[in-house]
Amino acid sequence: MEMGCAECGCGISGPWQTWADWERSVARFRRVEREMYPEDLNDRVAAVATGEPEAIEWALTFLEVDPWCFHSGYLEVRLLRKIANLDLGAAAATRLRALIVEVGLTPRSRKEFKAYMRLARRMDSPELQNALIGARDGDSPRSEIATAVLRALAEAR
Repeated sequence: MEMGCAECGCGISGPWQTWADWERSVARFRRVEREMYPEDLNDRVAAVATGEPEAIEWALTFLEVDPWCFHSGYLEVRLLRKIANLDLGAAAATRLRALIVEVGLTPRSRKEFKAYMRLARRMDSPELQNALIGARDGDSPRSEIATAVLRALAEAR
């Protein structure tokens, strides 16, 4: 017999009307979590540190997509730290500079901000500075973050 919150007082809230709804939701979460964080995740991250091209492409794509879900911020920090230590060439550098502007300036509470700042110092260039100047659009939080990054880059020189 399925019992919803009204009958049992279980405390389940949200879109679930029955235990079966909740169980289906948990099963879906577990399936998506396995897809998001494959069994070879640590091997992939380690391969990024060695500069393996396939692993770098995977990491850049992950960072560009910027998933915002359970533990994604921790993985982003790990990848950003590994990538910041590599010399990746012009094409990857262009992607990383765009990543700093498009994702690193996102005004939500981010554990990754320090890692983006470190990457910005590593990737500092006239192109990055121009993109950051272009991201300043008034009084928005994104504009304030771009200004802070520009200030930090100037202090690091």
